[in-house]
Amino acid sequence: MKQDHLLDNLTERILAGLRRIAVEKLEMPPARIEKLRPDASLVEVLELDSLAQVVFILEIEEHYGFQFDPEEIARVRTIADLVGVIGRRSPRVSAGNPS
Repeated sequence: MKQDHLLDNLTERILAGLRRIAVEKLEMPPARIEKLRPDASLVEVLELDSLAQVVFILEIEEHYGFQFDPEEIARVRTIADLVGVIGRRSPRVSAGNPS
């Protein structure tokens, strides 16, 4: 049970970081930010054009200190998928600073 709480806390902290990136770098409106939930479709919720998608990915890589593999990013469909990749790959998350 404690591990589930830690996972939920980790997920929430990564989501907070993604929301911050979306607001600061993509100037995303609050109504869209509120839709950033783990079960949400990345494409449908973010509604990003191809340039904005690239900016979002580059900002995530810079913020979390890793680079996505092209195959890995191609498999990301939901916010939860993205959070999972960040959780596995980011040295910041491993060091206890996921947001």
